Amino acid sequence: MRYIDNPTFLVQLSSVVSGKAFPSVTVCPEITFPEHKVDAFLDEIAYPPGFERPYLRKITWQLAAFYSLDVDYSTEELMRMEYVLRYNDLDVESTVMRLMTSCEEMLVRCRWRNQMVNCSEIFHMQVTGDGICCIFNSKSLRHELDPLHATHIKPQVKWYTTLVGPAHGLTLLINQTQKHGSIDITYKWVTIHHSLDYVDSSRNGSALSPGYEHWFSYATYGFAMSDKIMELSPNLRKCRIYSEEPLEWFPAGGKLLCTLECEMRFTARQCGCLRPNHPLPPGLRACRAYKLACARHAGVSVSSTEFCDCPSTCQADRAIIRKQSFPLALNNATFDPIYRDIKDVHQVSVVRAYVGTYKMRSYRRELYFTYTDLFAQIGGIFNVYFGCSVLTLLEIIIICYRTIFCKQLTNKVQDKSNNIVATKRPPEYKT
Repeated sequence: MRYIDNPTFLVQLSSVVSGKAFPSVTVCPEITFPEHKVDAFLDEIAYPPGFERPYLRKITWQLAAFYSLDVDYSTEELMRMEYVLRYNDLDVESTVMRLMTSCEEMLVRCRWRNQMVNCSEIFHMQVTGDGICCIFNSKSLRHELDPLHATHIKPQVKWYTTLVGPAHGLTLLINQTQKHGSIDITYKWVTIHHSLDYVDSSRNGSALSPGYEHWFSYATYGFAMSDKIMELSPNLRKCRIYSEEPLEWFPAGGKLLCTLECEMRFTARQCGCLRPNHPLPPGLRACRAYKLACARHAGVSVSSTEFCDCPSTCQADRAIIRKQSFPLALNNATFDPIYRDIKDVHQVSVVRAYVGTYKMRSYRRELYFTYTDLFAQIGGIFNVYFGCSVLTLLEIIIICYRTIFCKQLTNKVQDKSNNIVATKRPPEYKT
């Protein structure tokens, strides 16, 4: 029973890594539309009969509800906005991307490993599991499932580093001059995660307070397994290998993709469609306004009930993020070129993401004992509790078998010899 309950154990190892992929950085703007963008949008579209500009200006912001669970909306008004978009041959995704704060507007300056770079060259606007955000050095499942979805540049992992420390990472100067409305949705936030994790999965982030520096130290710890673990069944192993039991919709992946697929299956079964920020497998469609409430409720139900059977991944790297924040001061702004020409530090935020250590901690999963060792252990238990070992039992079985076999063989030989004697006996004559 001990072998069945937990036949493996973890061994902690430590190694020094000279080069590794830089973490993925996702920066999300406020879930609101700037007024000047709404006005420019309303100036260009054609108005269907019965629709007026003041009314559309009042309800346009509800389009953000398609990609964020934090936005309240009216189903009837959102359906009217959908009708206006169809009247102008527009889709929801491109319209929302146009109305939200872009990466060029949100990211004032970017510095990569002590060199100033153009933010628009390393950050790309992308639909994520938490809304429409700017991503750096990450992967998108939407583009891998639909390569022809060419409205945006395909993100890819291509940034690596061999140096550690804040001076050799990524530094961002973020614009914080927006008007504050609802405190629940008018803030920017950032997420640091492993570069091989898809941005389509929802994850926790950190709010960016104006006038603060936010330092994110990134490290990883990995899980590996010995060759003997491969022979165990998934029930005994209690983890999943990438190559086994591939997901139906997604490539063979870890627990995040398994959970995402489970959420999508439940949503499709309950509502007949998927949330607009879900990647769309063939044959499925995004929910429209009248089904949006159902899709929202389905996603919350999956995360709260935890009925998805998604074991941990046997071989995977996981991130350790340590965050520190402290307020900026005017007299410190001149020491770093990132603050050049910034007069009011309370209108900006600074994000510094960097690799914190060369060392990588890893855990290797080993087997307590193989089937041969298990057999030997059971033999020892027989010897202690029953006064004999398994080998003794085998010897008794062999002796019994040989005894029975030899007796049967002796009987067959005797019968055969009797038959031979009977055939050679001379015939008897009556006198």
